[in-house]
Amino acid sequence: MLWQIPLPSFTPALPEIFLALSILVLTLVGLFSGRHAFKVTYILSLIVVGITLALVVVQPNTPRITFSGLFISDAFSIYAKIFITSTVGLILVMVKSSLVQNELALFEYPILILTSTLGMMLMVSANDLISVFMAIELLSLSLYILIALKRKSVEASEASLKYFILGALATGILLYGISWIYGFSGTTNFEILARFLHNHELQNIVFLVIGLTLILVGIAFKISAAPFHMWAPDVYHGTPIPIMVFLVSVPKFAAFMVVIRLLTDPFSTLMLHWSNVIMVLSIASMIIGAFAALTQQSIRRFIAYSSIGQVGFALIGIMLSNEMGYRATLTFLVFYLITIVGFMGGLVHLSRRGHAINTLADLNGLGRHHPIISFCLGFFIFSLAGIPPLPGFLPKLMMIQSTVQHNYYGISIVAVLYSVIAAAYYLMLIKAIFIDKPARADSAAAMFKTHDNESLIVTYSLLILLLGLMIFPNPFLSWTSRVTTSLTFF
Repeated sequence: MLWQIPLPSFTPALPEIFLALSILVLTLVGLFSGRHAFKVTYILSLIVVGITLALVVVQPNTPRITFSGLFISDAFSIYAKIFITSTVGLILVMVKSSLVQNELALFEYPILILTSTLGMMLMVSANDLISVFMAIELLSLSLYILIALKRKSVEASEASLKYFILGALATGILLYGISWIYGFSGTTNFEILARFLHNHELQNIVFLVIGLTLILVGIAFKISAAPFHMWAPDVYHGTPIPIMVFLVSVPKFAAFMVVIRLLTDPFSTLMLHWSNVIMVLSIASMIIGAFAALTQQSIRRFIAYSSIGQVGFALIGIMLSNEMGYRATLTFLVFYLITIVGFMGGLVHLSRRGHAINTLADLNGLGRHHPIISFCLGFFIFSLAGIPPLPGFLPKLMMIQSTVQHNYYGISIVAVLYSVIAAAYYLMLIKAIFIDKPARADSAAAMFKTHDNESLIVTYSLLILLLGLMIFPNPFLSWTSRVTTSLTFF
């Protein structure tokens, strides 16, 4: 009978449940708030993100599985959710003025951001291939709409359509891979799958390898890893800056968490096979990202290709398939997340109505007119390049050390060469900001007059946070090490 059906434990998923209910309530509030809809939903969204973060922090680190094995809450998922929710909150604070200037002050924006956040939180807590798929689709559908939110922009509509078509292709590949895994093992649950692969002598292992490869290809689309990166430059080019801030940062971080969860739990037995796939994706991403970024004049395309290279570098630690490699990848991803959001915060601050920062030439002469924000941008750029002793150098050093210690000399050489080329194209930005003169008197650097305290506060705060991590890295590194060792693979 109905009352005899055992109910799942809701406590492990309390942050997600609260966020889902809040999204429904905020949608109704936005619909009935009239001309104050954006302001009301924006303020309430910040409150919801803060409460969600608090609920995540108070969750115990002990592994707890609920909803018939579909959902897991453990130290790894809590670690990821803390960075996801805190970054989303900073982005919401950062882009408020820019949304008004870009005619994006719609109540749908914060609601879609929250929906994407819910998808990412479910991704990092997924304990089943089906829940992984559902969470990724929740995130993807929100992003499709978010990119097209500027209805009058042809470029935004085109970017959304391209993202939707290629995203649908990636979804099909992901589902096809899941069907191969289910057809061979009879399950999609991570725990059952791990026991099945561990206890059985694998006959016809080629079917499992094909299925896992297809799953990795589907996720590679989401993180824009080469050669599945073709959507990123065009989509970024047509995406408004306030939306691009979100697109270039948090979804990639969440997708990497899914990859780490998959490869350390159910599919650790197949590491000799999937590590080769990850190596190909890593090397291709670094090569294509590095050389393509050198030729870009569009700032959005430049960010797209540079992020592809950074994705390739982050994949190195996953390829190593050991504790040291995963620790290096997590450290790299957190530093990259903070740095790219800080850099984008500077661009948000520089954007003004009718003249956004579209090309590298729009940055010419910025250092002469706005030395403080230029210093911040320079700090983030040098950190992205991994210039010592700035914060971005530490995770890159950890990554290269881990490859050398495990005798992966070939990819170590590729990683070093990539870092050199990356430094060259990041120096192009430094040259534009501090050396080149504006081509015209009404350039964005010379005529910028819009004051935007929210983005400045966030940018300065992230710079201070990076400085703190550079000077006192041990608490963060210890936390990351504990999270890494908690993964079931170890």
